Amino acid sequence: MPNIRQQIQFAGISPTKSAGQNFLMSGQTLEKITATAQIKKTDTIVEIGSGPGNLTVHLARHAKKVYAVERDCRMIGILEKNTLKYDNVTIVNDDIFKWRNTHSELLPDGGYKIVANLPYYLTSRALREFLERLPKPSMMVFLLQKEVAERMMSEPGQMNLLALSVQYYADVEYLFDVDRTQFWPEPEIDSAVVRLSKIQPSGPEDKQMFRIARIAFAGKRKQLQNTLKNGLKVSTKEMLAIFSELGLLGTVRPQELSVKNWVSLAEKLPIE
Repeated sequence: MPNIRQQIQFAGISPTKSAGQNFLMSGQTLEKITATAQIKKTDTIVEIGSGPGNLTVHLARHAKKVYAVERDCRMIGILEKNTLKYDNVTIVNDDIFKWRNTHSELLPDGGYKIVANLPYYLTSRALREFLERLPKPSMMVFLLQKEVAERMMSEPGQMNLLALSVQYYADVEYLFDVDRTQFWPEPEIDSAVVRLSKIQPSGPEDKQMFRIARIAFAGKRKQLQNTLKNGLKVSTKEMLAIFSELGLLGTVRPQELSVKNWVSLAEKLPIE
């Protein structure tokens, strides 16, 4: 490919920091990211934020179909030029969430994968949308802020709402770090690549569990039983009985529970 930086500068485009436009320049790392998605010739790939297409072309070499979704209309001309020889690439100049909602017939549930250099501001929403709502992907590979990747991997003792949300629906793997010097413009932080696989279907109990979890983590420094008792209007006697049945100490705090603990707790607490 032609030099991405030169293409963008020649087009008179200044990357937008607020949109997370930091482009990965290392061909070796781009191919490594592509390999982690375990792409087969029968796979459909959705790439969020394709930019000038530096990752898109790697995906196109391996997949049956690539939907390159890019909201910034300034990038579309460069993206079209760089993917011209790949007839399996469809460029979508739209917001990823709007496009997905109006073109769900193109994405069979469990029948596509997502690969993205995901900007920080989009991370939480992307995870929530694609883990909780249909159609769900079979796998997601994200290049994202290293700190966020580490939070997603948290274990009981350091658990947080993001980690619970991700680990509840999928197997999460922290694959490798990507140094900030591999990007242009160079960001202020390092990045990491994570893979989410074995994504589970949603169930009617999900809403209850995450309602409880949101209440709990809003008071994460407080004892869990007191936070839930007040937030759910449950009597002290009933709350103590539930905690005793589940083998949870009265002093336990939200960050100390495992995903399994949260599921059990949601099953026992009353639903309004």
